[in-house]
Amino acid sequence: MIHFTFLAENNCLSSGISGAIDALSIANLLWQYMEGAKTPLFESRIITPDGEPVTANGGMVIHAAGSMADIRTTNMIVIPAFFMPLDLKAKRTEQICDWLKMHHAQGTRLAATCTGS
Repeated sequence: MIHFTFLAENNCLSSGISGAIDALSIANLLWQYMEGAKTPLFESRIITPDGEPVTANGGMVIHAAGSMADIRTTNMIVIPAFFMPLDLKAKRTEQICDWLKMHHAQGTRLAATCTGS
């Protein structure tokens, strides 16, 4: 199974998470139907830096299945687009960047759902 971890944060665009998860869910259905597989090919999990809910741009609250600290291994970390302002000097942003660098150094693939990525 291929594990996708979606990192949600305040002011992110929820469509970058929900749209990708919808696509993976459809791919799972097709995989199981066409291949007769009993288990899905992809697993998706939404996390936040501290495991607490975050508020996406537009006010949608995103609930997490865990925190960054809960993720020991994953195949892919997906980062959604963020609506400004994003404080690049904030401690929380620094922690996110350090966490992403650590996982990348371990061989985890990083992806972003943003035209500027």
